[in-house]
Amino acid sequence: MALLAAGDLVLSRDTHVGLSLQRVLVNQHVGSKEIHEMLEVVHQAGRVRLTPDHVVLVGGSFAPAHLIKPGSVLTLANGISSMVMRVVAMSGTIINPVTVGGTIVATSEGEAILAATHPQWSADFMLSHPAPLPYPSLHLLASMLPAKTQAYYNVVVEPLFHAIVTPRMKSVAADSPTAFSLLVLVGDVVGLVGFFAFHSGPFLALAACVSVMMIRAHKAA
Repeated sequence: MALLAAGDLVLSRDTHVGLSLQRVLVNQHVGSKEIHEMLEVVHQAGRVRLTPDHVVLVGGSFAPAHLIKPGSVLTLANGISSMVMRVVAMSGTIINPVTVGGTIVATSEGEAILAATHPQWSADFMLSHPAPLPYPSLHLLASMLPAKTQAYYNVVVEPLFHAIVTPRMKSVAADSPTAFSLLVLVGDVVGLVGFFAFHSGPFLALAACVSVMMIRAHKAA
């Protein structure tokens, strides 16, 4: 998954049509060496490693991975159920391709399971909006200018979100879904403006410097 980038096609599963191809909007955490708390979920047909807040299809409903326990039932890429045998706490680096439809089939070994591409705090909102909502500009850019979209995300968007935006968005999503919806739409417009500014030339070097400074400040804190 680390080799995926905006514009690539990946497998997912639709409850109505079965296996389907979905475009990657951006691949998150590309090149990141940061270590995260993770879970290894071992099921009858394979195993998958993911963060505790990563949302997967459990017992027919999307739920965060930290709720998975022995006996839980996951859905494989072929639609067959697979029972969880054990869940083991671990740590490691992460990667997360965000897709157009918000779902993907993923595995670390053996058969892939159906999972969302959004964390617990935003999955309900994101999965409830059919593409290209809730961020039409990102859909357009990933479709027409995928390489530039991934580069913009890596250098500007992810460091900014990691250091400043995500912690605040989490609290807004929990307290006011309406405000969260508005922030997502505003962010999409701001992101579009930032994309063209980023690829204008001089802004590229400035953005890279600012991103490095933000990452260092976040680690120091």
